Amino acid sequence: MRQEQSALQDSKSGIRNFGAETRRLLQLSINRQGKEKLQRFAAKARAKSLRRLDPTNIRDASAGCEFDVDPRLIAPDQWKTLALGIEQRASAVDAFLQDLYGKAKIVRLGILNERIAFGCLYSPSLGGFTPPGGCYSILFSVELAVGGNGVLYCVEKGNPSARDIAHLRTNRFATRMTFPEIFAEGRIASTKAFWTNYRSALLKAANCDPESSCVAAVSESPSLEIDFIADRMAAKSAIWNDLRIADGRVALRTIGGLKPVDVVCHFGDHVPDPLFSGDPKLSGTAGVLSVYRAAGVLIGNAPDAAVAAN
Repeated sequence: MRQEQSALQDSKSGIRNFGAETRRLLQLSINRQGKEKLQRFAAKARAKSLRRLDPTNIRDASAGCEFDVDPRLIAPDQWKTLALGIEQRASAVDAFLQDLYGKAKIVRLGILNERIAFGCLYSPSLGGFTPPGGCYSILFSVELAVGGNGVLYCVEKGNPSARDIAHLRTNRFATRMTFPEIFAEGRIASTKAFWTNYRSALLKAANCDPESSCVAAVSESPSLEIDFIADRMAAKSAIWNDLRIADGRVALRTIGGLKPVDVVCHFGDHVPDPLFSGDPKLSGTAGVLSVYRAAGVLIGNAPDAAVAAN
């Protein structure tokens, strides 16, 4: 018992020391440059990482995404516990979606109202279908909340948007550029493997060859964020209208002709398919969900996976 108490005290002491040291380094940067200069520098860093020209008005570079000059840093011991919680919530969300699209026991047992459950589904005809790899949420997003006891809790957020991902990565770049002292002395863990791991997870779920497979990052309209994501994960940037159905497969229209696509990576809730929606005027790819149901393509995340966060 004493050994456990001693280990707990050492852990808390390590967290306090980590926090005190990083706060000292943050304050050092703020004292040297000032808040206003830090904000402007961070905006330029984000613009650089998104590969666009520096705007005349620096505020344009950070529109809709404020940069925190006092970012939260999580100690290794805290992160180990938090990572387990995030994995547990991701597994729980996938189990919920598997049940909802399968036997829907949660509805039949009266735990969830049928109108609420199925009213959120854009493509209910996908019921009874398990996606390739058996995973609905390839990329899972959570928000962190601080409890009254100072403990961090993870709360389901649902499908991350392309804007969320792009700004998360560019803000990481901006933080590293703005606070070099922390990254030099604070032993901040690297996230360079994020894009490689994300692409690998998609291809593993699709059971595709990493060398010859084609991944398409798709949005409803041309997007700077989608271009950024596609560039980082070695994917093709496209809009839904660029996709065609040929020989039972999804294909991307290119200058050299139609290129078969193994994975469609999208960051919305609904997949625009006029055949499933019943609206022939809907802009999208007619028949893409039929190919998906026939396991001809992996769509990550699965259509309507965000219903778990509602």
